[in-house]
Amino acid sequence: MRYIIFILLVGLSFYADAQKRVVIEKFTNSSCGVCPNASLILEDIISRYDNVIWVSHYKNNGWFDNPLTNDQTAQLWSDLDVPGNPLGMIDRIPDDSFPFFVSNAWENRILELLGEEEISTVTIKNVNYNLASRLISFDTEVLFLENMSAGDYRVSAMIVEDEVTGQEQSSYYNEVAGHPLEGRGSLIWDYEHPNVVRTILDDTWGTEGVVPTIPQANEVYSHSYSYSVPEDYDPRKMKIVVMLTDHDETNVLNRKVYNADQVLLKDLGLELTSAASLLTDLGVSIYPNPVSDRLYVDSIDGSAQFSIVDINGKLVLEGQVSSGNGINISHLDTGTYFLSLQLDSASGVERFNIIR
Repeated sequence: MRYIIFILLVGLSFYADAQKRVVIEKFTNSSCGVCPNASLILEDIISRYDNVIWVSHYKNNGWFDNPLTNDQTAQLWSDLDVPGNPLGMIDRIPDDSFPFFVSNAWENRILELLGEEEISTVTIKNVNYNLASRLISFDTEVLFLENMSAGDYRVSAMIVEDEVTGQEQSSYYNEVAGHPLEGRGSLIWDYEHPNVVRTILDDTWGTEGVVPTIPQANEVYSHSYSYSVPEDYDPRKMKIVVMLTDHDETNVLNRKVYNADQVLLKDLGLELTSAASLLTDLGVSIYPNPVSDRLYVDSIDGSAQFSIVDINGKLVLEGQVSSGNGINISHLDTGTYFLSLQLDSASGVERFNIIR
């Protein structure tokens, strides 16, 4: 078996060349010793089938804080009553009233679904990333290729980060001769967790109201999303995944995925890292933070040009500031903002919060 990490290069797609994609949602756990091998199986599958999208839902272990999980993922685990891991939910279509497949059955099931007729398209468009606010914004468009019967059709958008480090991974393959994980340890401290679902936007089971109850063939239905990337997440390793699903409120076994799309931020030519340092790295401090009326800047020589943008990247204030002078922000609304300073030989940015 080949263990190859393949990154699917996806640009903005068009309806004319849309293809049926299959989504596998891996339910996994950092304390699961067999789960790293299951990821290797998926990496091999992804390397050989272009139209497969993989996301990982990490379990909340309960007795300690797992940074790989989130409220939406925890809700999925609870609603589905996941009996163990690693298990894969493939296009959310069950097999004999069981929504999950074990790892040795993943490839055959994926092949079955890849061969199905495409009846809808999903397209991610107009992706933008704002360096100052760390805000990802994008639009998604869905359409059906044929008239559909009445249903609760939803659009589900996920923000996914690959190669996430900082959380050790249990492994049963440390002493398995010839295995790719041989010698890595029974706890792999530098493990790169693949395709971690960081959040599901709007609602765990998708956004209601984007698609009408009775969608019409060839009519485009669109929705806009935004997400503020936390400071310890890496946008260079992020992708957006959007699925079109059917939703049965009373039955979790009847929530199939019709089609999906994914976009890697790094493939879109976006500026994902900034040359500007943090102000604290330049020896400059701001206070108080949070602030209500006046924001002060300390340890700058003379004066500096400043600008303040809001969480959406909109410029709300600019001017000159000097140490001890302060910036009047009493007219700004409560929320998160970013102060940028242009110093003599460098520039820097710092996040601050306004509270009332």
